[in-house]
Amino acid sequence: KTGAPFKFEILGWNDTDQVIASPYIANLRKIGVDATLRIIDQTQYINRVNHFDFDVVTGLFGQSESPGNEQRDFWSSKAADAPGSRNLMGIKDPIVDALV
Repeated sequence: KTGAPFKFEILGWNDTDQVIASPYIANLRKIGVDATLRIIDQTQYINRVNHFDFDVVTGLFGQSESPGNEQRDFWSSKAADAPGSRNLMGIKDPIVDALV
């Protein structure tokens, strides 16, 4: 709406992040999105992720065969601001809280 370009940074720490992010960035550029990849050392990466200091990170959410209480750590409002939680997305929604 404002004409400002859509920009964000993908944070990574190893060669796998480079492999995952590069084609994604190339495709985003085709539609006018200015995405970049920043590779930092693992200690800095862990610190930044634990303190929610990033735009985008790659990863996966390991789940048990019978999802249970761990879902609160991924999705609950209480976990959204807790350093080191798995709620990297910062989801804070009473409806989601009721579901988990």
